[in-house]
Amino acid sequence: MSWSKMSLYNVLSKCSALNIDLKNNRDFFILVMRNYGKLQLNILLASCQIIIERYIFLVKLIRQPEKFNAFLLRRLVC
Repeated sequence: MSWSKMSLYNVLSKCSALNIDLKNNRDFFILVMRNYGKLQLNILLASCQIIIERYIFLVKLIRQPEKFNAFLLRRLVC
């Protein structure tokens, strides 16, 4: 079975055991997990993939974003 955005949204919205809030958007939907401090996950379906995005923190909280990006890239590139 392949998932569409609406079929996955409908299944998740009917599952009361998950303790979640769902917000539907045109291109994606937002799943808020109340059991984990209102953890927000942005869910996007693209062809054969389900992409889940989670912001760790806001860029505006970083004093020197260029240095931070360089720091991350040096450690993530193999």
